[in-house]
Amino acid sequence: MSIGFTDIVRMIRQLGVEETLAQLYEAGVYVTLDEFKGRCPIQRPGLQFAVRPPDFDNPLLARHYEARSSGSRGVGTRVIIDLDLLTHGPLTFINF
Repeated sequence: MSIGFTDIVRMIRQLGVEETLAQLYEAGVYVTLDEFKGRCPIQRPGLQFAVRPPDFDNPLLARHYEARSSGSRGVGTRVIIDLDLLTHGPLTFINF
């Protein structure tokens, strides 16, 4: 089964965001925290590929500077800061 961008748009319009995400998850379209952080490869039936944290960078963000979390439970997490976001309010960081 192949799902393209137009399929996702159609699903969101018909089902809403939450139901679309639930159906994608059930179909095996998800990324675990360890996969996101590059600690392990993405593995699904018939699929395996290595990933690195930069693979998940948002190409639409301006990269004014990078910071790194303290890494209290392992290697610190790289955070890209777009200074334009500061005009929309304070930054909040989620501690993974």
